[in-house]
Formats: sequence, structure tokens, C-alpha cells
Amino acid sequence: MVRPVQSPVVGTVRASGAWLWVVVALAGALVLGLLATNRGYFGTEELDLLDELVDGPWFRLAWFGEFAQQHYRPLGDTALRSQLGIFGDEPRVIHSLSVLHHLANVGLLALLLERLGPRGRLALLALLLPVAAPGVAWAAGACDRLACTWLLAAALLLTARGALCRFALPCVLLALASKESAIAFVVPALLLAWRRRRDADRRWIFATTGAIAVVAVVFTLWRLRVASLPATATPANDSGAALELLRCLAFPFALGAADPAAVSGPYWLGGAGSLALLAIALCGAPWLALAGLACAAAPLLLGAVVPQLDADSLYLATPGCILLVAAASRCRGGAARVVLGALLALCTVQSLLLAAHYRQAGFALDNLRQAHARASGLEHFDIYCAPGSPSSIAERFVLHGEHRGLQPRPRRVQVEAPRAFVLEAEGSVRQLPQ
Repeated sequence: MVRPVQSPVVGTVRASGAWLWVVVALAGALVLGLLATNRGYFGTEELDLLDELVDGPWFRLAWFGEFAQQHYRPLGDTALRSQLGIFGDEPRVIHSLSVLHHLANVGLLALLLERLGPRGRLALLALLLPVAAPGVAWAAGACDRLACTWLLAAALLLTARGALCRFALPCVLLALASKESAIAFVVPALLLAWRRRRDADRRWIFATTGAIAVVAVVFTLWRLRVASLPATATPANDSGAALELLRCLAFPFALGAADPAAVSGPYWLGGAGSLALLAIALCGAPWLALAGLACAAAPLLLGAVVPQLDADSLYLATPGCILLVAAASRCRGGAARVVLGALLALCTVQSLLLAAHYRQAGFALDNLRQAHARASGLEHFDIYCAPGSPSSIAERFVLHGEHRGLQPRPRRVQVEAPRAFVLEAEGSVRQLPQ
């Protein structure tokens, strides 16, 4: 029997494809390594929780009935509080747990992609997509990650055979208890039901999807009726929602922006990258591209229009972004593949910049905590922030101290010192360790 001779060109292409995914894994490992070795917290929300946990509980069953609160996430808050309660003084442990949880979600996403058709290795892109980085960097992102875990499990169950799909509904309920943004899952649930409309198990699929839609409607109406918001939080009008969506679209390619709110105009510079990705995806696999766009935009638009459903849902948009890349990878044009490679390279650079920013901000906030500890017993002290470091962190720390009544309080914050953070107290200047 004569074996067919494989073309050397085909072998070269397959080898280059394997090396490409090795590069993706290494870049993702670098991003996650920077996030895991952060010695401080990125935001003062974690400091607020640490203060509350001194005498506060990790879990209360009554939290599940507190619908009138600004945020409804009893399960997510329990996960976050338990981590901070055990490892609160060791931020690196908290960040390492966040990275491990993210890797578990990447594994679930890989299983889901294998069932839907795209290759599971595309899930590795979640290691370096900018939309996923904030959900890993913030300790408070435990709510987003936990909601994503339950939603990925629900999607896997909706693709299962037989009556097993009915267990997707409890997973959705657990996701809603983790973070209210999980309401956006109704969009991918309907898409999965449409995809299986001719299956023998379609009755179970339609019944479960219908129940999920009913729960979504009831949950939304209940939140609109009873949720209390601060005076500054008002439902966004059409232009506000559109502006929020433009910032989110520009964020993955807006190099140096720490979050969508930090993306400033002209938005087309970053938005052009997202539009180019969408155009290539539509050329490669139109239906898959539209499904990815719907899954990515749903958690962003719903939160922007309805504050009671929370607007911070970038992490939940990650699977939709992966579907867009999967659709774009099916485009056979050489120019399209070059543009796609350039876009993914830009996303990688943005993720590295984000990880470095979060790490620097964590170091800065940790130095500020040291400054506060050293100033204990003094009536007043000044904080000098190094040029180029995130001075907003110092401002957050000052607000945190005023809000929690911490003593002593910083008298003023200035950006002057040549290196590190410096504490001036009673006329003396002492430089804090790097």
C-alpha cells in the first residue's frame, strides 16, 4: 500500500500553527504572572472589605433576600469575603487564587468551544485578551469570575444530551446570585436553543431556555422596582449607553488605557480595531460572528442602560470575543489573516500594559498603607507620589481614610518625589522601601 506523500508546505503551516499557540500560551503566562505577583491591591474596595471583616461575617443567609441593596451578589460577596478573611494580609495569595480561577474558566470555555465547533485551543486567547484582565487583577473580580463559571457550566449543560440540560437553570440562578450582570446569559441561551432546534432533545432545550428567559425577565423587573441606587447613579440615556459601548469597543486596542472609562476620544482609533475584527469575522463565518457579537455586547449594553444590573461586565464579554476571533480565523484571505494577527498582537501589548499598570498600582497602594502605618500617632503627614506612578491611587487612599475614619489622615498629596513614595511627618522626610 502506497502512503500519500505529505506536502512540505502543509507540514510547515501546521508547524507554524503549533508554534503560534505556544507563543500565545507564553504571552498569557507572562500576563498572569505579572498579575499574580502583585504585592498589593488595585482598589480601595478591598481595603474597605478588610476593615469590615474585622468584626463582620463572611456569610449570612439573609444576604440572599436583600434585593433592595445597590448590588445583589450574595454568593459573589461570600466568595470574596472568605478569601479576604483568610488571606487578606497576603495579596499575592489572593491574586494567585484569582489566576487559578481564571484558568479554570478557560478550561470550561475550551470544553464549550469543542462542543460548538471551534477548536478548544482558541480558549487560550482568554489568557491575554484585555477584556479579561480587569476581572483577574481586581480581587473584587471574584464576583465576575464566579458568575462566569456558573454561566459556562450552564452553557455546557444546554449543549448536553437528554434531560441533563434542565440543570442549566440552577446554574443560572447561582450566577445571578454571584453578580447581577449574569442576566445577559439569556442571549447566548436563546442562541444555543436556536442552534439545537432540530435535535431530538429540543423539548428539554426549549423548556429550559424558556424558564431561563422567564427568570431573567422577573429578576430584571424586580431589580428595577426595589433596588436602591445612590443619587449619582441614574439610568443612562441612549447617548450614554452608546458612549459606554464605544469605550468598551475601543478599550482592547487603546494602548495604555487602564479601563474603558479611561478611554478618551477620538474613539475611532481603538474602535477601528474592533470594527476590523468584526468585518473579518463576518467574512469568515457570518452566523458565528453575529453570535459572538451578541454574546459580547449583551453584558455591556444591559449594564449601561440599566444601572440596577451593574455596568462592570467586561469579564463576561470574554467568551463572546473569543467567538468573534474564531469566526475571523475562518477567513481564508491572506490580507485578512495578516490584519487578524496584527489585532491580536495589539491586544497582547494592551494586556501586558494593563498587567504592568495593575502591578504598579498595587505596589503604590501597598506603599501608602506602609506610610499610614509609619505615621501612626502623628497629627498630620504629607504624601509625595513619584512622577509617572498612578496618583489616583493616592487620592483613593485619602478618600478611603476619610470614609473609614482612619487616623491619622494625610494632609495633602503631591506629585514631586523622584523615586518611590515618601512620607513627610513633623518636618522630617523618610523614604519608604521599594
